[in-house]
Amino acid sequence: MSKKEKTLLNSKIMKEMLIELGDTLQARGKIVNIGIYRGAVMCMEYELRITSYDIDCIYSDEIVRTLALDMAKKHNIQTDWLNDAIRDIVSEDMKTQEMYKVVQFGG
Repeated sequence: MSKKEKTLLNSKIMKEMLIELGDTLQARGKIVNIGIYRGAVMCMEYELRITSYDIDCIYSDEIVRTLALDMAKKHNIQTDWLNDAIRDIVSEDMKTQEMYKVVQFGG
């Protein structure tokens, strides 16, 4: 994939990628919380958007970043498909409010 080319992710693809991530975490015996924000929530939870280039999120274990990079290579999609840049703009108050979707993966 070229740097300029990005794959649009629809709700089905997002859910499949998150399930795969969860399965991988579970196989490693990890439990991770992922707070999902913005466009991905609009796609997956409310069906108010059709696609997004990434899943904006905050996660509780850095293993998620490594696994997401591995998955990007495997599926030939952008390396920032699971994007934690929102961590820098989300306030501590917002992290405790119901302004995002928290999903627990692994186990």
